[in-house]
Amino acid sequence: MIAPKHIGEVVEATTNQLVAQALKLHQPPAFGSFVKTESDYVVTFGVVYEAQTTSLEPNRRSTAYGLSEEELQREQPQIFSLLRTEFKVLTIGFKDSDAWYGYLPPQPPRIHAFVEECTEEEVVGITSNFNYLHTLCFSQAGSDELIAACLRRASQAHPVPRQYLIDAGKELVRLLKDDYDRFNAILRRLR
Repeated sequence: MIAPKHIGEVVEATTNQLVAQALKLHQPPAFGSFVKTESDYVVTFGVVYEAQTTSLEPNRRSTAYGLSEEELQREQPQIFSLLRTEFKVLTIGFKDSDAWYGYLPPQPPRIHAFVEECTEEEVVGITSNFNYLHTLCFSQAGSDELIAACLRRASQAHPVPRQYLIDAGKELVRLLKDDYDRFNAILRRLR
């Protein structure tokens, strides 16, 4: 059996973010990783900014049993079918045909669309233009930790990681020119 390429499925979507349920419990994509979803011939790209595992029932909280996960699997296996892992994604751009756009797509992704991790080529494509940094810096979901995590991940995909970080740093200087403390905090997280 061939393993699925997708890592999640969209359960909520707006033009600027989406919520996806992870394919496997306790296995969301990494914080700051680049993901994509495709709907109507538009590929929407985003970065993972939050993940959580909760009860399937919104008004019911999980209960502590004082057992290890292995013991729970043996004694209460049904508990795991009552949990879900979700992750939130901040939209940073999209692609239609062969053109990359570093701004919000015209439509949100469809509910039940699959979410996949981006390939190295896609990470380079969407991060070669630093428009995504503006979104990260000025979105409510964009934190200093998220910006640093995304820059670390993006630099690994680029042919010369150090040069990419230098260029990104110059863009951050421009974006955060009135907030030296924030700029400095992001730089410290990159080291």
